[in-house]
Amino acid sequence: KVYGFPTQIGDFNLSPIDSCNVNGLITGADIHPNGKFALVGYKNFHSFIWVFQTNMSKFFSEPRFIDLGMLENAQTEGICFSKEGDLFFSCEKTENYNQQIWKIGKKQLKNLKQK
Repeated sequence: KVYGFPTQIGDFNLSPIDSCNVNGLITGADIHPNGKFALVGYKNFHSFIWVFQTNMSKFFSEPRFIDLGMLENAQTEGICFSKEGDLFFSCEKTENYNQQIWKIGKKQLKNLKQK
């Protein structure tokens, strides 16, 4: 769920402005100034990434799903966009993997099919 609140100082009741069932645990998130929003996580140590294009009426619009099945049993944790729009994500050291960082280029992100 995403919650919104006013920019002025005060006490406010928060309520969700949008939600999305990602079917797993989210361990990292980032948003790029161009409105792309990315989540990384896993379910039963099967890693995934969700990429959305945010807009004023819907936060989780244009969903795109990246199955990171090749990283089975990795514990994906961090994700961030470069200023150029490339996406980087990482995993912690586990029995199967050393800590690592991977890159998905902005051209690859552009070619993802909507889910």
